[in-house]
Amino acid sequence: MKKYIVSILCLLTLTSAAIAHDNSQIDEKYNEYYRNGVTFYKAKNYTLAIKQFRNVLRRVPYDATVAKALISSYLARAEVLANEQNSYKSAVSDLKSALFYLKYWGVDIQAPELLSTAEVNLKRINRESTDPANIYKNAVNARRIGSFAEAGYDFAQLTGNTTYSNKAYEALGDIYKSFNNQNMAIENYRKILNTKNPHVYFKYALIMDEVNNQDAALEFYSLALQHGEKNPELIENLEFLWASRIMQNPNDPQGYINLGTVLQKKGDLLGAKAQYLKAKALSPNDKIVLYNLASLYSEMNTPKEAILIYDEILSKEPNNKDLLKYKAQAQAQLKDIKGAILTYKTIIQISPNTDDAKLAEAEIENLVRNNFKGQELIDYLTLEANSMPTNFVAQYNLAYELHKAGKYTDALAYYKRAMALNPKHKDIYVNMAQIYLNNKDTQNAKTTVKLGLSMLPTNQELLNLEKEIINEESNALYTLAGKYWSEKKYQDAIATYSKIPTQTPEIKSNIASCYFELKNYPKAIKIWEETLAENPNDTNILNAIASCYLEMKDTDNAYEYYKKILAVNPQDNSAKQAIDGIESANLNKKLDLAQELFQNKKYLEAHSALNEILAKDPQNIYANYYQGTIFEEEKKYNEAIESYKKVLAKDSTFSLAYYGLGTIYDTLENYNEAIKYYTQYVGSRAKEPQDDYLNFVKQRTSELDEYLKSTNNPK
Repeated sequence: MKKYIVSILCLLTLTSAAIAHDNSQIDEKYNEYYRNGVTFYKAKNYTLAIKQFRNVLRRVPYDATVAKALISSYLARAEVLANEQNSYKSAVSDLKSALFYLKYWGVDIQAPELLSTAEVNLKRINRESTDPANIYKNAVNARRIGSFAEAGYDFAQLTGNTTYSNKAYEALGDIYKSFNNQNMAIENYRKILNTKNPHVYFKYALIMDEVNNQDAALEFYSLALQHGEKNPELIENLEFLWASRIMQNPNDPQGYINLGTVLQKKGDLLGAKAQYLKAKALSPNDKIVLYNLASLYSEMNTPKEAILIYDEILSKEPNNKDLLKYKAQAQAQLKDIKGAILTYKTIIQISPNTDDAKLAEAEIENLVRNNFKGQELIDYLTLEANSMPTNFVAQYNLAYELHKAGKYTDALAYYKRAMALNPKHKDIYVNMAQIYLNNKDTQNAKTTVKLGLSMLPTNQELLNLEKEIINEESNALYTLAGKYWSEKKYQDAIATYSKIPTQTPEIKSNIASCYFELKNYPKAIKIWEETLAENPNDTNILNAIASCYLEMKDTDNAYEYYKKILAVNPQDNSAKQAIDGIESANLNKKLDLAQELFQNKKYLEAHSALNEILAKDPQNIYANYYQGTIFEEEKKYNEAIESYKKVLAKDSTFSLAYYGLGTIYDTLENYNEAIKYYTQYVGSRAKEPQDDYLNFVKQRTSELDEYLKSTNNPK
């Protein structure tokens, strides 16, 4: 929807004589500009009218008639831009420019109807955000493209905002100055003089210079210089102003001092020196000129001259700590190290136990460390420490250097002196503990750190050192225990492992291993069981406990622990083999028991023992064989035959099964089967030497053959 703004042309009437009331202050050139502006305005060429009126207003910034003409031109152009060209953004710019002159120019325009209409129209067409950040951005952009009046209006909206007010006042001061409105520039700069901004001081001094207020100009040029402004124009202006002052009053020492200060800032050190010396000649006791001369000599790298000035001032102010510090620095620059140290000591004597004294002590320490080396340094520090037995720094510094030089006994003595003076200095405890550790004296190192922690219980460095000492002690005990182990001194190894402060699972396991080697299996098992509670899935410990039970012939418990290993790691071949071995041993025991029962003719018990084996392993060769033997003895031939055949089904080379079958069939007078199994028995032992069994079977086979032939009974 098109937005129209209220027409203002009917409110404006401009004539070429509108400026005549103040014609005396405008030359013909600017009268011509004004008349041209009126002509352009009447011709509705508002852009050229604005240009002409703006030139005139810069010449006569406080003329209300010219200002009103410029405002009228902006408002008229805004109406055309908005209502005829739909260029609302440009119209907003012109309305803001008009309002800048109406509200903020500092001149009573007396045009309330223009002000009201301009504000209504701006509100109607302006769609810009009223957020302060956006207003500031618009102001900066407008200033950047040269739309200063528009920028001035936006900056004026921010003077009450705490975030942007200082920037806004400075920008407004700059804009007013560019428009030659000195009154408003001064007013805006003054708003922010309390910010101690060197740029603002400089701008304010410049405008004070323009309005011939030299006292204010000098004051603020000096403030700008003091606060770091580096504009070359500042130095030039100050130099000119102070030189002018000296010409007016050549006997004023302050003028020479100030000119010297400016020249020193400029880098003209010889010129500055000349001015300071003139001031000194006029006022020999002026403290400021003496200070400035001293600083100048320091900058000129002529510390001898600086020291002469310092001594001159110190003769009147012997307790001036700043001067003493500057003198000590100059002495150090001349490599007069001992003289510098004595000067710093004077500061300490003047105000002991203060920050100044601490700084002086630190400077002395730096001088000593940077200039004294080796035994010379130790000799100096020894003299200091012994001459000041109650001075902590002196005791500590000597202890530290002795420590560095490897003179541990002496270092410990002076560390202890320092500790007595300042028991809460953590470096004493740390350094003493390090000496003890270097000497392999962990007990004294521990005692020292504990003492330190009693004074500084939360000090992280001491806490870390305590852990380090414990670890070092533990490592030493661990190494010694390992040595005892390798020498098979297991009792000594146990005693040494037990001294380690932190009994880790590994250390406990090592102790258990010692008991294992001593064949104290129950003790080893107990310790390993305790260790296992911390890590139930440790297969190494499970295996160790199983080994103990095997050594104790307790295969049942050993078997259970091997099963636990397989529960953790089903692929553990060692555990599998151990289980197989235990199971095999248990079977052999059962077989031995069955044999014993058989020999004692306890056939039922023998069968029972063998049945337990066969329940787990139905094809067990020996169980089936012994079962067959018992059945044969009981004359249960069919059951015996079945058992023997199970044996041969599993192992066709088991000769005793052939023998058993042969004898049963022989007993049952089934000679053909008897001959068959006898023959297989002989064949299975073809490579074995002759014995009674082979002789018997061969003879019996021959007898049966003869018998069958005699009875015409074929095989």
